[in-house]
Amino acid sequence: MFQDEPHQDAFKAAAQATRARIRRDRAQAPRALRRLFTVVATKLFHPSLNANEAWKAAGIRDRTLRTVFRDATDTSLGRYIAAARIEVADVLMITTDLGLTSISLRVGYIYHPTFAENYKRLKGKKPSAVVRETLPPPETDDATSLMAVRGVLDEDAAVRHIEELLRIYPSAAKRIQGAADAEPQIMVDGARCDQLKAEGLWQQIRDLPFAEQCQSVRRYLFCSPVLFDLLREKSRLEGRKSRRRGVEVAELALVSLESSDQIFGDRIHDLRALGWAWLGNAHRLALDFTAASGAFEHADREWSTPRKQTDLLVLANICALKGSLWMVRREYDAATRELDRSCSLFQQSGQACDEARELITRATIHIYAGKLGEAVEDLQSANGLIDQDQEQELAFAVQANLANALVKAGKTKSAAKELDRAREINRTRDDPLGRLKLDWIDGLIGENHGDLEAAKRYYLSARTGFREAGEPRYFALVSVDLMLVHSMQDEWENVSTLAAETLPILGSTGLDSGTLATVLTQAVAAEGLPRHRLNELRKALRQDPLAM
Repeated sequence: MFQDEPHQDAFKAAAQATRARIRRDRAQAPRALRRLFTVVATKLFHPSLNANEAWKAAGIRDRTLRTVFRDATDTSLGRYIAAARIEVADVLMITTDLGLTSISLRVGYIYHPTFAENYKRLKGKKPSAVVRETLPPPETDDATSLMAVRGVLDEDAAVRHIEELLRIYPSAAKRIQGAADAEPQIMVDGARCDQLKAEGLWQQIRDLPFAEQCQSVRRYLFCSPVLFDLLREKSRLEGRKSRRRGVEVAELALVSLESSDQIFGDRIHDLRALGWAWLGNAHRLALDFTAASGAFEHADREWSTPRKQTDLLVLANICALKGSLWMVRREYDAATRELDRSCSLFQQSGQACDEARELITRATIHIYAGKLGEAVEDLQSANGLIDQDQEQELAFAVQANLANALVKAGKTKSAAKELDRAREINRTRDDPLGRLKLDWIDGLIGENHGDLEAAKRYYLSARTGFREAGEPRYFALVSVDLMLVHSMQDEWENVSTLAAETLPILGSTGLDSGTLATVLTQAVAAEGLPRHRLNELRKALRQDPLAM
């Protein structure tokens, strides 16, 4: 890359020490890993290089060698690659006048925020802060000019520069004002411009009524699917706060494609199919399965439209979303077929993380169906596809689900080991809800071991946390577990108290509240509740996708 640029010699000099270190590491590494170090040294600054691609390019399939690599280098392959790139970036920041975006591109980061995040994680400060430290004091005009080139001016200084430019070039001010007064039908060219425009549009419309949001979106015409992608992501985020809002923003994503036929050509059918599937998923999350099925029928019709070429990744995502709908409808065979297909498509496309997500979902179905051995196999396969340091959210999901599956299979020692790994990952993620789920699994382990006091302590911690976090479904489920442990010790007064506290929140859980309410009403009476009824209830809830 950048072979003909004037900074190429400086770049080679900056990379020299890092490449020499990698060669030394290669010489000291076990023979089985030497090809891997060669791949890293050769492709270090290629944007496509990540841990999974490096293992694949080295032809190494033995996953035990990942542990050997960690023992040899005291880090994972993902962190090793990131540290090498940041090391070179550090030298470039000190020895050249390149801007941070140019530096991040040269060391292998297409997306600058990823570079900044990795830099801060490894160095403890933002790269922009390091650049400011290396600059001379802004006492002269030259220093100020250098700051402008480096892109580190504060907002007030930037405004002063813009005002001075507009004073020197008054015609530019008129053109800017004319653009502001132009008709709202805007053609934007370039993905980065689209991204900025889409973000700005969302900030303007996010609090408007839905009809006005649709009207605003129809006024814009984008040359890339970036607005559509942004609205799909906002649908997911808004849906966490309000399921109805999630549905509305998913509909808004479809609205953004209404006038895009001539821009996207045949690809419009792929995008609309994905949009309808996304809307179907939003309806699923809102527990409106009829509307969800209707949306997926629209997705299938769009997908069946003849065209020259189709996007397999779009199809993979549609299959994944359909699988989730069939799962919550307890149509496990149909769900498994869709997830088998999505896993295969993600694998063909080289999307290891997406494949891992689908394996986790498929493992969840196996747990509901009581196929715990198959669930463990899927989770172990998912674990082999991800870099634990770079994909911590996925790594946590794998370890937590693995611990859950093992404890339900009665393998409490293995479950405890996986739980420890999940806790270690969660300490880095600092996810309070994740910690509560791990406490819940710890309660199950204590119960299976016969340590009922430990089980009560963990269940109570999780129950209190779920209530404070506004998670009524988890609150109700862990309450049933806690009631069962109290019943094992004939503490019927506690059972009655817990049942009375849980009953009022059933309306918001989406569970089989009729059965649950009946059993809890009996529990309030305490003496009239046979313990086996609580056991039957818990077993039924564990096989209910809406519960978990």
